[in-house]
Amino acid sequence: MARSTMPEVQTERFIQFVSNMKERRSSATPLSVLSVGSGTGVLDQEWAGILAESFDLKDYDALEPNTVHIPELQRTLATMESNINGLQTHLLTTTFENAPHTKQYDLILFVHSAHWLTDAVDSISKARRLLTTSGCILIILQSQLGVPRLYDFMAYYKGDSKASLTAEELCSALDAEGICHKVYYAKATINVSECVSLQPQGVNVLSFMLNCDLNTIQPQTKLMPLIEKLQDCAVQAADGSLFIEEPIAFVEVETSCTTK
Repeated sequence: MARSTMPEVQTERFIQFVSNMKERRSSATPLSVLSVGSGTGVLDQEWAGILAESFDLKDYDALEPNTVHIPELQRTLATMESNINGLQTHLLTTTFENAPHTKQYDLILFVHSAHWLTDAVDSISKARRLLTTSGCILIILQSQLGVPRLYDFMAYYKGDSKASLTAEELCSALDAEGICHKVYYAKATINVSECVSLQPQGVNVLSFMLNCDLNTIQPQTKLMPLIEKLQDCAVQAADGSLFIEEPIAFVEVETSCTTK
């Protein structure tokens, strides 16, 4: 069955990002990281390992306000400390806006979490003030050419039409505020076969896509307009599985660069 490529595409691009970091900072200098919206920490664990191969990773703060994820995230952070010599991790169980920011970081990550920010540009401006001199913010989010094509259904299933932030919208807002940035787009796909057949895992994936719990929509026939739209967007692989294009944007913002 054709598989989703988004996880491996994200990691490949992150490895390139780390390689570029090595060109502007010494590998011997201790590295501090803030991850905003860590979830259960699966990606943090993988990417911390990648960072530790190139830098002296000493400090990793994970911010996650969702109490459902906290127990698993605590276990993940403990594993990270066991696997990476000298690493100290800290868990912040609040939102980025409400966190008592008292530290500076060399790298701040917003991996598919910027859309939860009340005011993304304001929060990114705040995050820049937390960076060290050579620090960088890395924001990973969806392009409008991917899953956002389904956002018209938010008003029907979620009760409001507030869509998730797209990369194009974020970059336009950063331009308006004179915050210079670099953006790279990478091609990726998501397998939606289980979504179209309304299998439990597929409904969970759709819920993640639309930022609402579609398991509460009963009867499931109410989901058919969404499924039909999904099928229209999907491409069928040789083995019969269905996938949609999901371009991913990697937006880099540095400490002090502005265009105003």
